[in-house]
Amino acid sequence: MPRLRTCFSTPLSALCQRGHVDPIQRRSRLIACILDPKGLGTGLLCGADGWIVTNKHVAPNAGPFRVILADGRNVAGVGVHQSPHFDLAIVKIAIDTPDYFDLTQDVSDDFGVGTEVWAIGHPRGCRFSVSRGIVSNPYRLIDDEYFVQSDAAINPGNSGGPLLDARGH
Repeated sequence: MPRLRTCFSTPLSALCQRGHVDPIQRRSRLIACILDPKGLGTGLLCGADGWIVTNKHVAPNAGPFRVILADGRNVAGVGVHQSPHFDLAIVKIAIDTPDYFDLTQDVSDDFGVGTEVWAIGHPRGCRFSVSRGIVSNPYRLIDDEYFVQSDAAINPGNSGGPLLDARGH
């Protein structure tokens, strides 16, 4: 199992002074750390009954996975779907929660070049870290697929986590 690290970063009070702490704090409660014997990644809690969306390379099989939630709960997870074409996967954990990222209402396409964004995840094992950047190109075409290109620092362990705007979308 990969080792989780204790890391030092900019305190949330510095983000609060810039007016961005509320969306980051609100969404950071929905971030999961997904671990298996080969590595770790990030997931986003997207369902009241424990559905987590992540990248396929984070959860490439049925698992089992160790999932650590932002509130410290350590639960077992299983991979229930993998889409190699889109590099997406779904991991299921056994919890019930009223707080989750609603994929029907919380996703936005209202961004453009220069929109400030934040990536929340677990880069290099540093749990629940935030990096900031901007959207460099909202419609980067690579191999007939469109991607949102940003300069927010994404390191091993961030994969599968959200890229959020100032509203938390």
